[in-house]
Amino acid sequence: MAKFIPKGKLSKKAQKKLNRQRRVTWEFSPVTKTVESKKLYNRKKNSFDRYDDYGIGVFQFSVHRVNEQGSAANMIDYHVTINGIPVTASYSEQAVEEIFLPLLTMLTEMQKRKGRRILVMLAAPPGAGKSTLLSFLEHLTKEHGDLGSIQTIGMDGFHRRQEYLVSHTVQRDGEEISMVKIKGAPVTFDLEHLTESVKKVAAGENCGWPVYNRLLHNPTENALKVSGDIVILEGNYLLLNEPGWSELKNYADYTISVSAEEDCLRERLIDRRIKTGVDPEASTQFVDFSDMPNVRLCLKKTAAADLELRIDAAGDYHIVSGGLDESY
Repeated sequence: MAKFIPKGKLSKKAQKKLNRQRRVTWEFSPVTKTVESKKLYNRKKNSFDRYDDYGIGVFQFSVHRVNEQGSAANMIDYHVTINGIPVTASYSEQAVEEIFLPLLTMLTEMQKRKGRRILVMLAAPPGAGKSTLLSFLEHLTKEHGDLGSIQTIGMDGFHRRQEYLVSHTVQRDGEEISMVKIKGAPVTFDLEHLTESVKKVAAGENCGWPVYNRLLHNPTENALKVSGDIVILEGNYLLLNEPGWSELKNYADYTISVSAEEDCLRERLIDRRIKTGVDPEASTQFVDFSDMPNVRLCLKKTAAADLELRIDAAGDYHIVSGGLDESY
């Protein structure tokens, strides 16, 4: 695999060549910012339609330019429905070129080199946009024929069933409360079931995978079939440095973590809940009581990953540590 060189370090001639290739690849001109084919960026994606009940809906693209400290940058707006909520995420062209595409290229080469399925774990706190990012990465692999296809799955299907959460309690801050009130905390997941399923995926088995159904408020067993050669599993606690959870990373071929400022995540979570129809005051109370303890836990106790990314205040991605080469 050719060594990846950031665009900014290329010669002017090489940058012009890359721009010409990008016009073909992305179907838009970085100079004119004109979408060449509206059908490409405003369409239903049939491959996602059957998963609508489980969170992934239709998506759209648009391209715009924003000014940052006096300079202009191409931004790609990604519109998708996640868990029934319309989401718009903006990814910079630089993040796509220097992080996402090199990452997918590296995973493609890793899978070829190992000659078997590889399992990638992506851990991030609530509100970091894990599902949206993986949906975007999955789209990139379909737009670039030289990249191996990826299959994305999540750990939300391993929530304990609602009837269990309602009938069991847990201690928090010296008070005994129903587990359903802190649904989403590590204790509300079936870690044993998750671990056994992860072992099967890591071993290369074609197996069923549960998905959380937000209409039923319960997991749906075997909603998906895991059969891909590159499988990316996302979740809040996959790299959690606590007993039981810390063993999960041993089954991964590659690990990724995503972090962001606590206040930024809180704002995202409140906005997401408001979009479900809950009034702002109730949304804020729920997030502060239920979600933010999990956010703080993830930010403080997520173990080191092979690749560590951070989201800035504008929502763009940056590499904090780790590599995107063939040594993994």
